[in-house]
Amino acid sequence: MLVPAAALFALALLLSGGGTVLAQAEREPWIYVANAGANTIMVIDPGRDTAPVVVPVGQEPHQIVVPAGSGRIYVGNFGEDTVSVIDANTLEEIGRVRVGQSPTRLAATPDGRFVLVNSFGEGSTSVIEVATNRVVRVIGQGRGAARPRRLSRTDRSRSR
Repeated sequence: MLVPAAALFALALLLSGGGTVLAQAEREPWIYVANAGANTIMVIDPGRDTAPVVVPVGQEPHQIVVPAGSGRIYVGNFGEDTVSVIDANTLEEIGRVRVGQSPTRLAATPDGRFVLVNSFGEGSTSVIEVATNRVVRVIGQGRGAARPRRLSRTDRSRSR
């Protein structure tokens, strides 16, 4: 199988240190690459040999998550303490949500209702409600709090 040039470009960008995080939505064919040096993300269709779509976002994008069924792409902007919200159909930024200092990791709940954002700089996790794009809760804030570096989720609906 021949690998499309756009997918090879994304891989080269990541290996060179220019791109920071690669993400792929569960039911979508696209690959998303955060390019911290250019304050953009690239949207790549790995099945086609086309140029990636470049979407401007906030300063130093680090992590990308696509909540199930939301039609949105969330990008943590490490350099400005925000999360960019992108319409997955138009590939345009539709808003920014202010979160804690230095957002590093994002995860979506299995039902796609919330995005959790670890803010390494202040030791907190912000919970963004996808329906409103507002922070509805902040967990573990303040000096001396743990500094979260990783974030994972579990689907409690599974039988054990």
